[in-house]
Amino acid sequence: MSQGSLEGVTGYLLKRVHAALRAEMEAVLRPLGLTVAQYACLEVLDRADSATSAHLARGAFISRQAMTVLLAGMESHGWVEVVPGKGRARPYRITTAGRAALDPARTVVNDVDARMVGGLDPAQRRDLHALLGECLHGLTG
Repeated sequence: MSQGSLEGVTGYLLKRVHAALRAEMEAVLRPLGLTVAQYACLEVLDRADSATSAHLARGAFISRQAMTVLLAGMESHGWVEVVPGKGRARPYRITTAGRAALDPARTVVNDVDARMVGGLDPAQRRDLHALLGECLHGLTG
């Protein structure tokens, strides 16, 4: 087997893009007092009426245990709250304070996303989304 560059391996390139994207997101969110996981959690909650910690963990790409710790901190900041009267599942919802934290974060993250694809024209962006969707389908069925 050749000892050539890993740059031609799609998975390796995707991992490098992911690492660079995450680093940029961390850099722009840190001054706002948010982590990438907190931002992801707030985004998921803002797009849903409510969500369980398991759903939020999947959306933020972290373990359920880590989400439990994350939600406790977010509750103490007043960004999320448990939906009353929903039984054992304990769904959470975003609060007004959570939306106030999310709004500037969404702006800076959208700026990072725009920089990432800034060299692509609209058709290339659509193609990229479609191709990445096909890659995901290839792995998840």
